[in-house]
Amino acid sequence: MATSAQYTATPGYSTAVVTTAETSFTPALTNLATILTGPSTAAGSGVGYRIYKASFVVRGSSVAGALRFFTSTDNGTTLNFIGDASIILSTSNTSNEVWKTDVQFLNGIVVPGATGGNAFKIYMAVTTTQTVVSHIWYGAM
Repeated sequence: MATSAQYTATPGYSTAVVTTAETSFTPALTNLATILTGPSTAAGSGVGYRIYKASFVVRGSSVAGALRFFTSTDNGTTLNFIGDASIILSTSNTSNEVWKTDVQFLNGIVVPGATGGNAFKIYMAVTTTQTVVSHIWYGAM
């Protein structure tokens, strides 16, 4: 265990948009949006970002499908599937909210730094064509 807590120094915010369906799990995915890229500093103690909260919102009416998440340490050449969230059908109007999900991380998720163009990245993709916007709140360590 660490002898002292690592607090984040600088708050950050990242946003991304994905609109085109990606139905494949093959390594050559092309319809991805980069949610967050780790810092371009060599990984080590106190280097990286700590994600505290993530929100994902469908703009307009939603179509039943899934929002998939991947990580990569080589600029997307090798993608690692880490999970997904179901998107439910919802028609936009004045009396209901379109699909939205929030994820909070009590201790944060650490996104490490790397040099040489191989920064750690988190990506998202949708399985049906619709506009999904991500909002990520993080802190630099």
